[in-house]
Amino acid sequence: MVYLTFYWDTWAIFEGDEIFRMLQREDYIGETWQECCDKCSICWDWNDSDLVKGYEEKVIETDRQLKEISIHENGEEIDAPQEIYEYYKNAVGKLEKTNVNSRKKQQLNN
Repeated sequence: MVYLTFYWDTWAIFEGDEIFRMLQREDYIGETWQECCDKCSICWDWNDSDLVKGYEEKVIETDRQLKEISIHENGEEIDAPQEIYEYYKNAVGKLEKTNVNSRKKQQLNN
């Protein structure tokens, strides 16, 4: 089994130009690191509920940026090799492209 941890710099912008930031951690387990990346990439349109809880009506925008990916080896958490970052980025890109194409098809059919 492979364990990957994705660390995200997340933020929310509220009415009145207030900004709230937090570090978010997501853990994934899979047979391979590719499987972990694929599971994480499915969540590219992420759940921001922890970030805005109690202030949903005042939120203007939320976003996040990948800060770090770590892999667990021999009980230690170490920075993932560059190939994992690249694989993850490509997996998200494919899903985003598929999502855009699906929306275009829906618009054409309506």
